[in-house]
Amino acid sequence: MRFIIEFEGLITDIAPAHYRSHREAASAVGWSRLDAASFRRLTRTKGDDANFLPGAKPNKVEQYRARFAEWIESDDLFVETPMQDGVVERLRSLARFGACSPVTLGTNLEARRRAIDRFGISDAVERLAALSLDPRRRPTELRALAGDDPRALVVASTDVLIRSADAADLFTVGVSSGDCTGVRLHRAGARVVYPDLAALVASLRSGAGDLIDAGMLPPPIG
Repeated sequence: MRFIIEFEGLITDIAPAHYRSHREAASAVGWSRLDAASFRRLTRTKGDDANFLPGAKPNKVEQYRARFAEWIESDDLFVETPMQDGVVERLRSLARFGACSPVTLGTNLEARRRAIDRFGISDAVERLAALSLDPRRRPTELRALAGDDPRALVVASTDVLIRSADAADLFTVGVSSGDCTGVRLHRAGARVVYPDLAALVASLRSGAGDLIDAGMLPPPIG
């Protein structure tokens, strides 16, 4: 097997970083910020369609989005970003079933590589890859990462990556511990949705019956 695993939301706990980026971006454009719970709720339920600056005019929202995008990829933010609880154990467990290749839709690849080293999970993952900013190119990139493995799984915490993997005809697994609710992940095309990586590991250990029922190829006989 091969696991293509989204870095954000599965390896890292991105909620604190996203909220700090919201605070900084809102302050930079001179607008009031949402409280942490409201920001988290809107992020998970509506994503980019959410109104994070209630009452702001379109030009103010555009400025906010630009500043938010800068903050979310800043080196300083990655130093503070924690990993998900239990991720070291989960990744090492997955690695017993197949290679784990983290992917990101972000741009600061070096900061993510340093985070992998800081988390102590280098031994559990293969190379980190950044997918194109152009969504039309991502299915081809994902197919290349999957190689010739017919049992490759794309394990994602965002509907954006789920859609790209679905367009690549790869088996998609959603995990709702990141920025998307399970409803959004299912709507994007996830074959199975788990609350966290631990549930995926538990399924694989028990024979992956739910994944096979959803269309994943069973292991070869013999």
